[in-house]
Amino acid sequence: MFGQLPFAGMLFARGRDGSVLVTDADRRWHEVVLDVCRRAELRLVGAFLATPATVRSFPPPLTAVDGLAS
Repeated sequence: MFGQLPFAGMLFARGRDGSVLVTDADRRWHEVVLDVCRRAELRLVGAFLATPATVRSFPPPLTAVDGLAS
């Protein structure tokens, strides 16, 4: 459906209170968004964690080259 739109993309921002460190729950949210983008053939333009203290980017996903991704 979205694959027909070469310009289609998605921006993900997870906002929460607490630590500025990326938690396991944050990583799970990021993985779900990555999976949705893959299935919908959407480009993930950016992924961010927003807390009251800061906004930071999620680390890039591991690739098959890293030897850890499926």
